[in-house]
Amino acid sequence: MAKQNFLNGGYIGKLGNTVGQRWKDKKIVRTYVIPANPNTPAQQTARQQFATANKLAQQAMNINGHTGVWDTSTKPEYSQRVGQAMKRLRLGYSEQDSLPLYPEGQSPAVGLTITDVTYNEAENKYIFQTQGF
Repeated sequence: MAKQNFLNGGYIGKLGNTVGQRWKDKKIVRTYVIPANPNTPAQQTARQQFATANKLAQQAMNINGHTGVWDTSTKPEYSQRVGQAMKRLRLGYSEQDSLPLYPEGQSPAVGLTITDVTYNEAENKYIFQTQGF
């Protein structure tokens, strides 16, 4: 439903097959176009994978952000982590195996085994119990 302002003239919103709006402080009227968002199952899967990849990249940045092992000359570290997580998720890896701590093909200098993970709500952080340090 369109809202009309008789003092200024014009309207904002959908009215029939037209849409009134403001663009760069000008009032314009255009035809209504049905959004091209099919919401197919494949698209929903891709969106879910991207959301999961972002969550994993954020967790990895919180764990070992700015370690210096990522080549940031062409692309930011966070983008590389999201891309790596997306690649692993598409290949069918679990979320735990998709966590992008290090670039593909690299491993840490010190091998750690995580024995327990707990979440501290008061400090809003994860606590990892490790073995082999």
